[in-house]
Amino acid sequence: LEKVRADHAVKESHSMAYDEMQKKGFQERQDSLTAKLVEREEALAIAERHLASLQEAVRLHNAEKKDKGEVDALKDQVKKMTDEVKSKQEHIVVGAQQVATLRTEVQKLQDTVLVLEEQAKIFQLDFEAERKARESVITEKERILEDLRHLMKRNTDLLKEVNDLRNNPPQENATPSEPGPSPRRQERTPSPPAPRPIQLRSRPRQFICPNSNCNLPFNSLEEVHQHVVACWDLQD
Repeated sequence: LEKVRADHAVKESHSMAYDEMQKKGFQERQDSLTAKLVEREEALAIAERHLASLQEAVRLHNAEKKDKGEVDALKDQVKKMTDEVKSKQEHIVVGAQQVATLRTEVQKLQDTVLVLEEQAKIFQLDFEAERKARESVITEKERILEDLRHLMKRNTDLLKEVNDLRNNPPQENATPSEPGPSPRRQERTPSPPAPRPIQLRSRPRQFICPNSNCNLPFNSLEEVHQHVVACWDLQD
């Protein structure tokens, strides 16, 4: 019985030692697993912090990229507005040059208008002088034509008188007796033969127009009178 008890005690001691060893092994495994779990948790926490930092970096990068895009858009707008301002300034410069050119042309036109006004005054004075001279010439022409009418009438009367005298020559009542030659001289000097009568052909009388630019011949006084009235534009 004691041997059994001793064996049983040995077995129990062995069993307890084995249990202790098992417990110790389990404890070591548990500690090892716990250490690994802690390490994994720490690594996970580090990874989470790294992930958070990466997410923050990505967010900041996206925000910076977005801000950069907005800045680029604003820069483009500023550039466009600057180009528009430059274009407007160029248009303003061109407009100022055109205004200066127009002012110069207006000044030239004003000077030309003044010159033309002076010329118009001179032309007006010349026209008035020419009109007065023309009126005086017309008056002188009318006076000359009136004198010509009187002269033509006088000429007509004189020509009629000449024609009347030619057609009806005055008859002499007595012809003066010429002293006859002495008988001795008449006997000594033979009488010359009587000359033959010479018949002269009378040329038709022509009347010339007194206008120096015309000088047309006419056969009768009435024809030249009618022609002179039409040629000199005479009015009865």
